[in-house]
Amino acid sequence: YSSVDKLKCVLKESIIKYWAKLLLNYTYDYIDYHISTSPTPPPFEIPHVCFIEAGVALGYGQCSASSKPGEKSNTKAGTVSAVYLLEEHIVFDDNQEFTKFIHNMDYIHTFSQ
Repeated sequence: YSSVDKLKCVLKESIIKYWAKLLLNYTYDYIDYHISTSPTPPPFEIPHVCFIEAGVALGYGQCSASSKPGEKSNTKAGTVSAVYLLEEHIVFDDNQEFTKFIHNMDYIHTFSQ
């Protein structure tokens, strides 16, 4: 993929993660509100899951536009040379339990297919 195409895919994925996290938080706020106003607690335990924190990182480089060896080059600063989706590293104590519910086994972005 070109840097422009990769940037589009990574930005789309980060926006989806952002909205999914907002909707999940809204859902838990709604549940918590109704539990607090109910005279009795629910007869079952409500699991609390979360989305990882994530962000977009752009690597900037310099691009030389020289066509001949030894000729003074026209250097363009600030050209995006790499695009990354950074995801939270999960750290927990040995006595804590961790269950991963969702995993995309395909390492190729499905947004471009």
